[in-house]
Amino acid sequence: MKPKSYTWHVIAAIVILLFLSTVQGARLSGLRETESFYRWVLSASLQSRLGQTLEPDEAPDLAEAMDEELFAKVLDLAEAGLPELPIEEDDFDNEDNPHHVLLRAARQDEDKLIYDLVASAEARPLQDEFHKHLANNLLQSAGTQFRAALLYDKETRVEGVGLTSLFFNFRNFAANLLWLQVDKFFHRGEMHRMLPLMRMSVALDPNFVDAYLLGAWHLAYNLTAQLPDTPEPLKKFHPKYKKRLGIKEEWYYVAADFLKDGIKKNPRDYRLYFDLGYAIYENKLIDHAKAVLYLTDARRYQHDTWVPRMLYLAMWRNGQYEDAIKGWGNYLEEIDPDSIPAIRFIQVNRGYLAEAKAAQADECKAAAQAARKRFAELADEARERGDLQQAGQHESEARIAQEVATEMTALAEEEWENARKIWTPMIQMDEDNIAIARLRRQKAMRNVSEGRYLEAVAELELARYEMLQSFDEISDLMIEVKQKAGLPLTTSELRAVERHREAALYETEDPPKKIRYIECTYLDETVDTEA
Repeated sequence: MKPKSYTWHVIAAIVILLFLSTVQGARLSGLRETESFYRWVLSASLQSRLGQTLEPDEAPDLAEAMDEELFAKVLDLAEAGLPELPIEEDDFDNEDNPHHVLLRAARQDEDKLIYDLVASAEARPLQDEFHKHLANNLLQSAGTQFRAALLYDKETRVEGVGLTSLFFNFRNFAANLLWLQVDKFFHRGEMHRMLPLMRMSVALDPNFVDAYLLGAWHLAYNLTAQLPDTPEPLKKFHPKYKKRLGIKEEWYYVAADFLKDGIKKNPRDYRLYFDLGYAIYENKLIDHAKAVLYLTDARRYQHDTWVPRMLYLAMWRNGQYEDAIKGWGNYLEEIDPDSIPAIRFIQVNRGYLAEAKAAQADECKAAAQAARKRFAELADEARERGDLQQAGQHESEARIAQEVATEMTALAEEEWENARKIWTPMIQMDEDNIAIARLRRQKAMRNVSEGRYLEAVAELELARYEMLQSFDEISDLMIEVKQKAGLPLTTSELRAVERHREAALYETEDPPKKIRYIECTYLDETVDTEA
């Protein structure tokens, strides 16, 4: 009887082990599903801060994405399930409304609160909905997903990479093999074959951040190095990016998309935000506002000391002089009290701020003078009609407009003088090229106001070579001065005028809104012409 009894014991033990392994497997599967849902909630929350839709891609062959609908339900759950969290200084959107509690939790590193929320019984229907949409490729904010079929696609097939490579968690190994192939294509000059492999590599290993960084560099810099800028008439409207692009310019956006995919999977790695903000938006797309947006997020996570420096430079170029001054001041207090660049750029931003105020005061003066003239004309017309009451009202409005013009004249001169007081010591101490260029520019504009156009052009010619970063800006200003004075344009200037004319024909976006430092009631208002 012993052997028989022993056999039954073995069978029972095997059954129990199979049962326990099934239970444990189901538990591990549930944990993986919860972890996947948690990572999406965290990533989508941080993406929502950027003020952009979670469903940026649009194309006839794309199924309708479900990101926004699902995230709205998650937000409702968070409002009911998360405790009230403090509202920090930068926890406000562009309209000064506090960010939702889920975003505040993500930005304040309350990860346990978020995980407990998404793992709760109340969140289970949403988790099921998430995995259903993910399986049907309806969640764009989740980034690229691994699909085994791609291993056998002719564009991504690599020797040694197949389903067997994925057993026992060898996906990272397979990703490395793919990346070696990317590197081989780069050195062979076959860059057009790199992108499918790059995407497959990061789909296999979503935390392969170096692949995202190097891949975006290949796309935005190496691949485009030999491509000429596309003339405006040859560009075509791209429905995804809602911009007119040529072959070269489109690669910049592809690089940005690649880094954004990395952010979706690694939402707290500052390097992805930094490269997106600085390498792509600041240096390639010359979109300073977007650069500030992503560099600000890069600074929120553990980062190197150059991150805030690049952020404050982007703020300066975006006209956020007050923010840049505050940032550089904090840099001196918290990071490097002896930083020469910080000390210099505080003065540079103060100079630019004074010039911006002066220029805006001049604009307001001109608008007020135009309003005074129009009010005086309306007063004369009313007097001719015999409407003395209306004439008196318009005369009063004309006097007020003249008072504003006088006030703005004094303010403009005061701010121009403030700028000179900043630039002059910088030149005397260090022969600072920015200060030299700005003083020459200021002198040129004073010459223009006095009708001395040849002297103005000469000053601008010297100024643009002092500060090469502003070469294009000052060159455009020279063209305006020459056209105003009726002076002949050079061949390169005539070509620049033609390029600007062509670009204006295809403009589809409003120019970026300037930051107003001087309030003016007459700038954006039209004078009421009704009697």
